[in-house]
Amino acid sequence: MRWSILAPWLITIALFLGLVATAAVAGQHPGIGGGGAELVAFFGLIGIWGVANATVGALIASRRPENRIGRILQAGGPLVIGVFLGFLISAIRAVTAGPGDLLGALAGWWAAVTIFPAILVAWPLVAILFPDGRLPGTRWRGPVVFIAIGEVAISGIAAITVGPVAPGLPDNPLGVLSLTPGIMTLLGLGGTALLVLSLVLAVTAIGVRWHRGDRLLRAQLKWLLGALGVGAVLFPLGFGGEVVNPLDFLGVASATLMPIGIGIAILRYRLYEIDRIISRTLTYGLLTLVLVGVYAAGVALLQTVLAPFTSGGGPVAVAASTLAAVVLFQPLRRRIHAAMDRRFNRSRYDAQLTVHGFAGQVRDEVDLERLRDHLRAVIDSSLAPTSVSVWLRSSDRTAR
Repeated sequence: MRWSILAPWLITIALFLGLVATAAVAGQHPGIGGGGAELVAFFGLIGIWGVANATVGALIASRRPENRIGRILQAGGPLVIGVFLGFLISAIRAVTAGPGDLLGALAGWWAAVTIFPAILVAWPLVAILFPDGRLPGTRWRGPVVFIAIGEVAISGIAAITVGPVAPGLPDNPLGVLSLTPGIMTLLGLGGTALLVLSLVLAVTAIGVRWHRGDRLLRAQLKWLLGALGVGAVLFPLGFGGEVVNPLDFLGVASATLMPIGIGIAILRYRLYEIDRIISRTLTYGLLTLVLVGVYAAGVALLQTVLAPFTSGGGPVAVAASTLAAVVLFQPLRRRIHAAMDRRFNRSRYDAQLTVHGFAGQVRDEVDLERLRDHLRAVIDSSLAPTSVSVWLRSSDRTAR
């Protein structure tokens, strides 16, 4: 592997180790995210997210050097870790050395300046260029360049603005430009609006590629859409409060799915397994919802019915509802599984129907010529080859 590919990965690993070590120091201060081992685990997951970006980026850059997404992921890995490392160092120095500490101010300055570019690189830009590293068309160049220049300009203004680098953090040590609070608010809203616009462009680009794409491209897009869908639901939960909680772990861990999905899609390792994953996810998700509904409705109904005869009917209602959910599990799983395969895993469903139909014909057929015709028809409908030949081994043997 070339040094230009290996160096960003090694830098990301070093930043990851630094982030975990810094989080261990921060965990000793309850005033920073609640402290404790939970804080170390939370920032460890953020580091894993960055390492996943850099690792997948290195693999793509080495095997698909013409694809820009590899280089973008390599840049996104250290950027993501660097942002959180900066905020964490700034928070620690503010607690231990006071708000006037220069090291804490510089670390917070770095994090505040790079947060918008890091988010832009980690999410929408990759989605816009996915999967070949090129824009969907020449008309996309203008909006993408406008968003990139806008985010860099806003970050540049924030880098020289007088005042706190972020709420609760020290003042900007490089501040020379004094702006009113109203203008600062407008700049923050402008950066957020540009990120929202980039996300809209990303969704539009995915839609355009889906409309134009073949089966291969759509399978690649399914991996990206699956990761983005999970991240869009869970990632906002990762920063919901000042104290680390279980939802934070779930939200940050979901971000790691995007580089993994991108790597599978671009390198095409088990590419078409996405249909089965979608089918299984929806099957067991829907099954869980149905069983929980049956259990809750059963408990409520049986408690009402049995209350006059027992002391509230609670234990009996819970036991009966649990038994009903257990009994319904297998029949519901089979029905939902079949329905999801018909909708989201059609190739497997059609293959099963073809195999079952051919097996029935084999059981009832004794004419080899007709059996050969059935076999050729099944192969033509399933695989559509350019030619088919069938050889039958002779069963004539010399009697001894």
